[in-house]
Amino acid sequence: MQVNFNYSLITINYKLNKMDLMQEIIANAQANKQRIVLPEGDEPRTLKAADRLLADGVADIILIGPAEKIKEMTAEFGLKNIDKARIIDPKNNPDKQKYADLLYELRKAKGMTPEQADDLAQNFMYLGIRATCSVPPCRSSRPCPV
Repeated sequence: MQVNFNYSLITINYKLNKMDLMQEIIANAQANKQRIVLPEGDEPRTLKAADRLLADGVADIILIGPAEKIKEMTAEFGLKNIDKARIIDPKNNPDKQKYADLLYELRKAKGMTPEQADDLAQNFMYLGIRATCSVPPCRSSRPCPV
């Protein structure tokens, strides 16, 4: 008994099924749009991924990083959708003191000083957590985990 497989046909069907799956994932994400905070906004792979997500309309993006550097990199890579993202510059954030005060209030019982809170309010990871819960609409019913 001899069995002949048409490998090109199998490959085409696999690719079509894979594309159908990706289109379904994108459609589901578009229907249930979420906010994504990307704390390393000045990293090339992060910027390119954010541009793709914004182009597909699957998420609201907040990029954390130096705004000028992000704008330069956007132009350098020819990214067309980054202007739809909110960019938070940790060093020049107008809400920095508000975040520091909140962080201090939440953590003073554990020994945090106002100076430590000021420093952490500029840290891109802490700022990312803070931005997730502080930019309306926040869907959490609990205080933000800072």
